[in-house]
Amino acid sequence: DSSTSRGLGDVYKRQGLQPGAMRASMSYYTALLASDPEDTVRNATPLDIPTSVIWGAKDPAFDRQLASPGEWAPGAKVHFLEDVGHFVHLEAPDRVAELMLQELADYSSK
Repeated sequence: DSSTSRGLGDVYKRQGLQPGAMRASMSYYTALLASDPEDTVRNATPLDIPTSVIWGAKDPAFDRQLASPGEWAPGAKVHFLEDVGHFVHLEAPDRVAELMLQELADYSSK
Protein backbone atom coordinates (compact mmCIF):
# COMPACT_ATOMS: atom_id res chain seq x y z
CA ASP A 1 0.00 0.00 0.00
CA SER A 2 1.02 3.63 -0.26
CA SER A 3 1.99 3.92 3.42
CA THR A 4 4.44 1.04 2.97
CA SER A 5 5.85 2.67 -0.16
CA ARG A 6 6.28 5.99 1.65
CA GLY A 7 7.99 4.22 4.56
CA LEU A 8 10.40 2.44 2.23
CA GLY A 9 11.05 5.71 0.40
CA ASP A 10 12.04 7.33 3.67
CA VAL A 11 14.38 4.44 4.46
CA TYR A 12 16.08 4.68 1.06
CA LYS A 13 16.36 8.43 1.33
CA ARG A 14 18.12 8.15 4.71
CA GLN A 15 20.36 5.34 3.50
CA GLY A 16 21.21 7.15 0.28
CA LEU A 17 22.46 10.13 2.23
CA GLN A 18 25.03 8.05 4.13
CA PRO A 19 28.67 8.64 3.14
CA GLY A 20 29.60 6.42 0.19
CA ALA A 21 26.07 5.12 -0.38
CA MET A 22 25.43 6.84 -3.68
CA ARG A 23 28.83 5.86 -5.04
CA ALA A 24 28.20 2.23 -4.11
CA SER A 25 24.76 2.28 -5.72
CA MET A 26 26.02 3.82 -8.92
CA SER A 27 29.03 1.49 -9.03
CA TYR A 28 26.67 -1.48 -8.86
CA TYR A 29 24.70 -0.31 -11.88
CA THR A 30 27.82 0.72 -13.77
CA ALA A 31 29.31 -2.75 -13.33
CA LEU A 32 26.00 -4.38 -14.22
CA LEU A 33 25.76 -2.48 -17.49
CA ALA A 34 29.47 -2.75 -18.35
CA SER A 35 29.27 -6.32 -19.59
CA ASP A 36 27.45 -7.59 -22.63
CA PRO A 37 24.39 -9.64 -21.55
CA GLU A 38 25.06 -12.11 -24.34
CA ASP A 39 28.55 -12.76 -22.93
CA THR A 40 27.04 -13.36 -19.51
CA VAL A 41 24.59 -15.91 -20.91
CA ARG A 42 27.24 -17.55 -23.10
CA ASN A 43 29.60 -18.01 -20.12
CA ALA A 44 26.96 -19.14 -17.63
CA THR A 45 26.52 -22.72 -16.55
CA PRO A 46 23.36 -24.16 -15.00
CA LEU A 47 23.20 -24.41 -11.22
CA ASP A 48 23.32 -27.93 -9.86
CA ILE A 49 22.39 -26.97 -6.31
CA PRO A 50 18.98 -26.54 -4.66
CA THR A 51 17.69 -23.13 -5.72
CA SER A 52 14.72 -21.03 -4.64
CA VAL A 53 13.51 -17.77 -6.07
CA ILE A 54 11.39 -15.44 -3.93
CA TRP A 55 9.70 -12.92 -6.20
CA GLY A 56 7.49 -9.93 -5.57
CA ALA A 57 4.55 -10.25 -7.95
CA LYS A 58 4.05 -6.46 -7.93
CA ASP A 59 7.65 -5.75 -8.92
CA PRO A 60 7.51 -2.61 -11.07
CA ALA A 61 10.97 -3.23 -12.56
CA PHE A 62 10.81 -6.88 -13.66
CA ASP A 63 7.96 -8.94 -15.10
CA ARG A 64 7.09 -12.09 -13.18
CA GLN A 65 8.03 -14.21 -16.24
CA LEU A 66 11.67 -13.43 -15.37
CA ALA A 67 11.29 -15.27 -12.06
CA SER A 68 11.47 -18.63 -13.79
CA PRO A 69 15.11 -19.74 -13.94
CA GLY A 70 14.27 -22.31 -16.63
CA GLU A 71 17.30 -24.23 -17.85
CA TRP A 72 19.65 -22.24 -15.59
CA ALA A 73 18.40 -23.86 -12.40
CA PRO A 74 16.51 -27.06 -13.19
CA GLY A 75 14.16 -27.98 -10.38
CA ALA A 76 14.24 -24.52 -8.79
CA LYS A 77 11.27 -23.55 -6.67
CA VAL A 78 9.70 -20.17 -7.37
CA HIS A 79 7.71 -18.46 -4.62
CA PHE A 80 5.58 -15.46 -5.59
CA LEU A 81 4.62 -12.97 -2.91
CA GLU A 82 1.50 -11.51 -4.49
CA ASP A 83 1.30 -8.23 -2.57
CA VAL A 84 5.02 -7.42 -2.64
CA GLY A 85 7.15 -5.36 -5.03
CA HIS A 86 10.84 -5.36 -5.96
CA PHE A 87 12.48 -5.44 -2.51
CA VAL A 88 10.90 -8.58 -1.07
CA HIS A 89 13.32 -8.79 1.85
CA LEU A 90 12.38 -5.28 2.98
CA GLU A 91 8.67 -5.34 2.15
CA ALA A 92 7.92 -8.78 3.64
CA PRO A 93 10.88 -9.78 5.83
CA ASP A 94 8.93 -12.25 7.96
CA ARG A 95 7.55 -14.10 4.95
CA VAL A 96 10.94 -14.18 3.25
CA ALA A 97 12.56 -15.55 6.43
CA GLU A 98 9.79 -18.14 6.75
CA LEU A 99 10.29 -19.31 3.17
CA MET A 100 14.05 -19.47 3.58
CA LEU A 101 13.79 -21.45 6.81
CA GLN A 102 11.30 -23.84 5.20
CA GLU A 103 13.59 -24.37 2.19
CA LEU A 104 16.54 -25.05 4.48
CA ALA A 105 14.50 -27.50 6.55
CA ASP A 106 13.30 -29.28 3.39
CA TYR A 107 16.87 -29.52 2.11
CA SER A 108 18.22 -30.73 5.47
CA SER A 109 15.65 -33.52 5.65
CA LYS A 110 16.80 -35.07 2.35
